[in-house]
Amino acid sequence: MVVKLLIVAAYFLVFCVLLPFALWFAGAWIDGATGWFPVRVPPGLAYGVLIPGLGLLGWGMAALWFEGRGLPVSALPPPRLARRGPYRWVRHPIYLGFHVALVGSALLLGSKGLMLVSVAFAPVWVGYALEEEGSLERRFGLAWTRYRTRVGLLPKPSLYLL
Repeated sequence: MVVKLLIVAAYFLVFCVLLPFALWFAGAWIDGATGWFPVRVPPGLAYGVLIPGLGLLGWGMAALWFEGRGLPVSALPPPRLARRGPYRWVRHPIYLGFHVALVGSALLLGSKGLMLVSVAFAPVWVGYALEEEGSLERRFGLAWTRYRTRVGLLPKPSLYLL
């Protein structure tokens, strides 16, 4: 039990504290190195991106906890495949929500550097998600294969028509 708690604490520290700080720091460094000044973005637009991103991230974590019976921690994978909630529309709502919230943060801060970092971060999280899918296929077999063919890495265009 202590080992599991330490693993969860390490994941929380890395993904909820260090990674966001490192991304923000990289954006601030780019702004400073280039002499870019903050861009005025209407707060409603910034919050209109940030809040749904955080909401998707939180909803994905809750769905993984209640349906998958586990936490979003690769070292302690959930024993069940989550397919409801945000997982009905996107295979990795936690990663997507984090990324949308990152873009919202860049808008809120008016940081061109952080926006550049968020663009550069997209292939990183997509690559990580695709790598993770190998273990999902090994763990869940045919159920994962069927799910993957039905649900995209990103929401399908028809969802945007809602």
